[in-house]
Amino acid sequence: MRKGFTTGSCAAAASKAACYMLLTGAKKEKISIETPAGIMFDADIVDIELEDGTNVTCSVVTIFDVNHKEYITTGSHVIARVSISDFEKVESIDKPQISIEGGFGVGRVTKPGLDQPVGNAAINHVPREMIEKEVLEVCQLLDFSGTLNIVISVPEGEELSNKTFNLRLGIVGGISILGTTGIVEPMSTKALIDTIKVELHQKTALGYKYAIVSPGNYGLKFMADTFDYDLDKMGLTETIRNRIYDLPIHLFLRILTYCILYNDDEMFDGVYKIMKYKIAIDKDDQFKQIASTDRHSMQEVKSLIAFMKNVSNRFDKKHVFELDKIEKMVKIKNY
Repeated sequence: MRKGFTTGSCAAAASKAACYMLLTGAKKEKISIETPAGIMFDADIVDIELEDGTNVTCSVVTIFDVNHKEYITTGSHVIARVSISDFEKVESIDKPQISIEGGFGVGRVTKPGLDQPVGNAAINHVPREMIEKEVLEVCQLLDFSGTLNIVISVPEGEELSNKTFNLRLGIVGGISILGTTGIVEPMSTKALIDTIKVELHQKTALGYKYAIVSPGNYGLKFMADTFDYDLDKMGLTETIRNRIYDLPIHLFLRILTYCILYNDDEMFDGVYKIMKYKIAIDKDDQFKQIASTDRHSMQEVKSLIAFMKNVSNRFDKKHVFELDKIEKMVKIKNY
């Protein structure tokens, strides 16, 4: 799977092209920018509108090379509208000044702890720096020293934001213009970690001292029912939830033990179904086996199964039945 370009790169390319067309009056259907990663982005410029030499609007369509359907912004238009400010008519300016604002489909920050302060458009600092760098390059080339107003819009942004974490983070009205390298990594672990960092940073700014992590919907329900947590204040990452499938068998058994201790039927059923499925497809015994050198895990499995046998009579027959099935199904090497 190849890489793509961030909404920040698209915004910078559209802004550069619009600035060039505004200051020269000439149409520009292709433009190149250098991303912070040092990779060149050769963008096609579409939806060009020149309005009497006072402002220019154009857009870049976000496209990934292959297997791009998982990215919600794929196919959306990142639009830049560039105009010359009336400010330069009032006061002499020695060097170009750039004002960057968000338009329709770009979210607005309503909670502290994010990249931008409350009230600002959700255009992060790296995309802002990219836009300014590319536009100033054009201004210097064409000897322009006035003030330019740049408005970034995403017509599809408000609808797309419902598929993002923006509402949870307090960003309303649209998507965020993002990117630290200008490049989108396919199914990037770094992007996942960065998303978690953003939410944790915001929770810190809002005064929270602890973070609770749930492996999925069963975990969320367990925490809500048992500890009365407010789920609206909790984060849930699909990739983290899915990684429960990668747990070794002794950790599955440990989770099931906790479910028994807290008498949580629903969570027990969910975790057990996952484990049963993994055992069923484990044709080469990779999941069921524990290496003979891994004495800690092997001893842990023995202890957990023994523990579940000893406590099973304290719980309902359903649990006893499930535990008997586990004992029969789990054939561990050297056990």
